Amino acid sequence: TEIVNFFNFSVPEKISEYYFPDRFPVDIDRESIEIPTIYSQGVRYIDSTKLNMLFITLFYKIEQIKQEQTKITTVDVINATSDENYIKNFQEKFLTKNYSCSYSNYGEAKNGNYIYNNGTTAEKIREFVMAIDERYIKTAEEPPFAAESEIIFVAGESEEPGVKIAVYGDKKNIKKIEKRLKELKYSNIEKSIKNVEKTVIKYNKEDYFTAYKLSELTGVREMEEDSTLENMIEIYLSVK
Repeated sequence: TEIVNFFNFSVPEKISEYYFPDRFPVDIDRESIEIPTIYSQGVRYIDSTKLNMLFITLFYKIEQIKQEQTKITTVDVINATSDENYIKNFQEKFLTKNYSCSYSNYGEAKNGNYIYNNGTTAEKIREFVMAIDERYIKTAEEPPFAAESEIIFVAGESEEPGVKIAVYGDKKNIKKIEKRLKELKYSNIEKSIKNVEKTVIKYNKEDYFTAYKLSELTGVREMEEDSTLENMIEIYLSVK
């Protein structure tokens, strides 16, 4: 009721009648429209942004345009750093046209970057990870807030690398991969010379996207999840 009253302050044509699902009259003789909602953690909320878009479409009789090209992925980008210019800098660097981004400030600084898949494909979220500058990105198991966007990305403080990178192999391969990692501005690298059977990146589930980005940027394609690792990604380099 409060949302409908607030909404009616700003529109030329008011919402005059509304019904809750369990009280919807079966004999209603007018066209009805379901109010868009967001469902999060067992609670359903009215999506006021989509409600406003729905009104504009209906009032001005805007026809929905079918997208025959690549589907646009919606993203919430949340600034949880102490840098007031983070969003501006992000927008300047993030030039891809395949995403529709909403930007906001979290209100307080948090440690590390987190990403949450809120309904898109694994391929789309991997593409987003590769399109942004951030190198250390952890997987969020729960959404940080109720949102309709398909990807939620929370950018936190990252003065220190969030994960150690341990490299194993012969001296030549280690030197080569270390040079590449430093070119990519990765730090906190630990090296160990040892015989390695196969070339692979091992990671904890939480660090999947950090490991995936490392895989794409270094060319070490094979990846294995290892639940025993904590804040560490291991790169094994075989001489074969």
